[in-house]
Amino acid sequence: LALMSDVFTSDSGGVGGNNFIYTDDFQADLPIEHERNFLNKKCREDQYTRVADPANVNSGNYVFKAFLDGDNGCDESGVEKYRTQLTFGINGDNGNPLYVNQDESTWLSFKLYVDPSTPDGSSQTFVQAQEVGESAMMIVGNDILRVIPERYRAWNGSDFGNLIEKRITDIPIIPGQWYTITSRIYKRTSTQNDGEYELWVNGVKKIDLTGIITGSDLRAAGDAQATYDLGPYHGSVARSGNTTYYIDDIKFARGKNNYTLFGVNEDNGGGTP
Repeated sequence: LALMSDVFTSDSGGVGGNNFIYTDDFQADLPIEHERNFLNKKCREDQYTRVADPANVNSGNYVFKAFLDGDNGCDESGVEKYRTQLTFGINGDNGNPLYVNQDESTWLSFKLYVDPSTPDGSSQTFVQAQEVGESAMMIVGNDILRVIPERYRAWNGSDFGNLIEKRITDIPIIPGQWYTITSRIYKRTSTQNDGEYELWVNGVKKIDLTGIITGSDLRAAGDAQATYDLGPYHGSVARSGNTTYYIDDIKFARGKNNYTLFGVNEDNGGGTP
């Protein structure tokens, strides 16, 4: 994956970065040989592939396909895990993952296509998540994008408590169509009500929150910051049927005033549903 220099741009004084730190359109290749690019090792050939755009196979556009066999997980330290997630921003042994910094706005945009063969119903699968709390997005069945802006574990000085999820928003989608999902997270601290969260789908603002808890305080726990992961994941319990997501045009930036860079408006205007 293409990794640009991760230049720190603080929100202090309201200054924005106005540059992408990282982009990937999957036109060049899909370096699956670099296992650090993925949350778990590739255990089947069909898990991670680079394929033609399913909406227009003759367009010359290539995308990332994440396939998850419903009852065939990967063994990780003796535990069966059902996930095919890309931890982006890593390139070989010397790369670093991209993550949410404190006291700074973090922007993420990606295109998502849920294959119509993905089972409908009440089952939910992560499509974008960060480890140990932090905001997340899930697909419920194949036609609901569930966004969880406030998702965290409270640190008590020695351990994390139970996972807390608030401000959940369900957004209808249609399987077999591309959606551009853009989010901005401002994480002043981790476990105080001083964060911000904005989300757009196809340029239309769907979520605008202030005064929220933006994640678990991993630094207090002596752990690394949470990375971004994209692709299907439903834990240690098999899901009936196969899940196929396509992902394209990942973009990542830091800084407050990047609305124009990502083609969205700070108000509720612009774009199409």
